[in-house]
Amino acid sequence: MPTNSSATDEPSAQNTSGNQTAARKFKINRKSS
Repeated sequence: MPTNSSATDEPSAQNTSGNQTAARKFKINRKSS
């Protein structure tokens, strides 16, 4: 399984999971700004 697909620092078991996490982090980051 290529882990290079995920651009996040967190280890995701599935690409969808990683994408969701990234989106959540992004949302929080924008809110915090």
